[in-house]
Amino acid sequence: VAISSLVTRGLYGDSYFHWQLKRRGISVEGHRELGLLRARRVTAVMRDDHVTVAHDAALEHVRDRFRSSHAPVFVVDAEHRLLGSIGFEELADAVLAEKPDPDLKAVDLVRRSKVVLTPDDDLATALNLCRSEQEEHIPVVRSRDTLDLVGEVRLRDLLSAYNQALLHARRGEQGRA
Repeated sequence: VAISSLVTRGLYGDSYFHWQLKRRGISVEGHRELGLLRARRVTAVMRDDHVTVAHDAALEHVRDRFRSSHAPVFVVDAEHRLLGSIGFEELADAVLAEKPDPDLKAVDLVRRSKVVLTPDDDLATALNLCRSEQEEHIPVVRSRDTLDLVGEVRLRDLLSAYNQALLHARRGEQGRA
């Protein structure tokens, strides 16, 4: 049995059973931990302590809000719809300009959000978005149609949830779940 297992692994790269599943189009690369993340929703790690500024906020106000959070500041319109965010780079460019424009408003500095999440998205999707877009803070909106900002997801919270999923999976494997 040991020799046949080694030969099978050498020929197919994995067990014969996994090879059969792959031939049928069934992915075995999903990892149990990612499956656990798929079962949890963004609401489990969503934060509501995100910092926002109005689209017409003055540069000084944006700078003060950024200092208090040390995280991107989300820019919203009058109906609290997400316009984008202002991060360190955008703020530094404006503040450190040779001749700073005293009339700059938040909307002039905003970086449009490439991605957003909704409370119903799963944590695996959120983690994949953070990794693929290289974002540490992703805004959460009530719906992608309205872009009504309701919170944010931070990469560190997703990594903590992933770590918890790993621990839970290991306890289950050991019969301690």
